[in-house]
Order: sequence, then C-alpha cells, then structure tokens
Amino acid sequence: MKRITALVLSVILITAAALCITVNAADDHFSGYSADWYAYAGAILWNQGNSDTLVKENLQTYDMHDGAPAADIVGFYGWAALKEGKIKTFGIKLDGGAMIDSPLSRQQDASLDRTTELANAGIVNGEGFWLVFYYTDLGPGMHNAAFYAISENDEVYEIFNYDFKVQADGEWLCGANPGASLNTGWWFNPVVPQPDDRYVNVEFTAKNAFSGVRGFYYCNYLDADHGPANMTVELLKDDKVVASGTAIGNANSWVDTDFGKNMEPGKYTLKYTCLEGEGADRSWFVIGAAVTGAGDTVVSGNVDVTAGVVYPAIMLIPAEEGQGGDPGTTDPDTTPTTPTNPNTADAAVIAIAAVACIALAGAVIAKKIK
Repeated sequence: MKRITALVLSVILITAAALCITVNAADDHFSGYSADWYAYAGAILWNQGNSDTLVKENLQTYDMHDGAPAADIVGFYGWAALKEGKIKTFGIKLDGGAMIDSPLSRQQDASLDRTTELANAGIVNGEGFWLVFYYTDLGPGMHNAAFYAISENDEVYEIFNYDFKVQADGEWLCGANPGASLNTGWWFNPVVPQPDDRYVNVEFTAKNAFSGVRGFYYCNYLDADHGPANMTVELLKDDKVVASGTAIGNANSWVDTDFGKNMEPGKYTLKYTCLEGEGADRSWFVIGAAVTGAGDTVVSGNVDVTAGVVYPAIMLIPAEEGQGGDPGTTDPDTTPTTPTNPNTADAAVIAIAAVACIALAGAVIAKKIK
C-alpha cells in the first residue's frame, strides 16, 4: 500500500488561484458537481479534483486518534448545482442514519464562499459545500458516508457515497499522540557514521501487533547543499534483528518505516544508525520528542540529546491485513459493525469542524491509499 503523508496546512483552505472547476454528473438532477478537496485529520490529502472518485476506487482507512478525538474528522470541499431550482442546504448520512445538516459553505464561513467563482465559470445556481463528519462514534470496522444536496422544495438528491474503514490508533511510545507539542530529541548531526558508531536505541513493549513505525524527524531539506538524511531502522528482539527498514527524512515531518511484515506483541528495541550518502556530512537527522509522555519506553545511545526530553515521538503502525508475519501475529478486526446513528451537528458545530479540519495543528497523520 502506498503511504501518503498528510501535511498540516496552516493557511486558509481557500486560495482562488488553486481552485479547480471539475464538472461531474451525479445523476439527472444535477447539472454538475465537483469534490475538489479531500481532508483528513486536519490535513489536505488531495486537492486536484475528483476526490469522490479517489475515495470510491481506493478504500480509505481512518485511524481513531486515542486522546485526540478531534482528529477523527474527514471533509470534502467542492460545489454542486441542480438542473432545476436552487440548493438550500447539504446533508450527510453515516451508515444510513439520520441526516446531518451541512449548511452551504458560504453560510459556514465567508472564506468558504464560492459564489463569484462559480458564477464566473458559468455555473448557474452553483453552491459550494464543505461536508465534514466525525467518525469517532462509529467505532472500528467498515462504514459508509453519503452526501446529499437538498433543494428549496426539500427534495433530497445524493451527490456521492463511499465506503471506508475505521481502525484503532497505533500505540504511541510516548504514551499518547503528542499533537503540536513536539520538540527536538536525539541528534545525528551530521548524518554520517562516526568513529564511535553513533546509534539510538528505543526499548519498548508492544501491546498489539504492528507492521512498522511512524516517527517525527527534524531533518534538512534535500537540496544542492545537503544530501538526504537517511537512517537505518532495525527492529531487535532478544538482541537479534528481526526486521529492518529505512527512515528517509526531508525537512520536519512524520515519516513511516515499513517492516514488510506484521510483528507480534512483545518487547523490542528500535535501533537507529546512520547511512552513508553524498552530502550526508552536511545533513542532519533528529528524532523528535514529546514534551510530555508516559509509559515504559527507554531511550539510550551515544548522540547529543536535547535537555529534558525522555519520550520519543514515535508510533507503532497497526498490523497490516493480509500480510505474512511472525507466528502469533493478529490482524485488526475487520468485521463490519452494526450501523449506528451518531448525533447530528448544527451549523455552528459544522463551521467549527470546517476550521478544525483545515488547520488542526498536531494531527499530522499518515494516510494510506492503495
């Protein structure tokens, strides 16, 4: 599965020059619609139009963010127009439950107004939408989200729907999602092997099966003056290497290391060591730290350490379905849950959710698309 790392956006969603007008036809009642942007956990995953096609053709997996349920959020930004009449509001149904009202985007926030843009594009009666929903109450398993346009005559027309999977959040070696509360931790500067063979060991106990690790790393940009900030990440059990991968850094971001197989629960050690590379003597790689943390994770090594840090900003990625692995590995539960009827949200809640989904700092979560 290809992993796309979601980048936090600290700027407002609406940038007129970047908007696209992609005309689709949901059914005979629409003159067109477009799902231009797709956001998850406070970050834009896709902004090139046809987001509905993307999510329908690629099963989306969303994490339940333990300790940070505000990050359990998905949003689609776009527009729709009926052939006859105007759109009064939009709606969302989760697992076929009650209709959740989602006001026109311009009613949610003036910055989301697309009226002028759509009129200039010759789209009659076009209305912008910002369809946002939380999935916390749905729980793990397979679910469905359906989006609707509701006319002035209260007629309901489906724009699109898609299935998605919710899975439990991975285990944080710092106790919980550090959010925006991140700091530098353990320094490989420069990124080249030294006479003392620098390393960092992260000892931990995994409660659940996992397939890799996701860490926040502070690194240089890859440019003419700096080489790649590359690290080898080995997984040891009983002092033996049982899996390995790499962490390729470029600026300050979350990076996944895939071990290629599922690992059973138990005691392990992550060992970080430098890799050679052109320009590495001018590059740096710093393992991020959580300002606060908890648990039995212990970090040791022979590199410089930021004063006062204890816990690394590292998460165990939940075990992959259908992957081979060590004996005793278990896959996440994929049994569909009984459809639930989450609480509906009023316009104020939706508006707040829209802002949260645009710039939810500290919820930078890697999203998987097949």
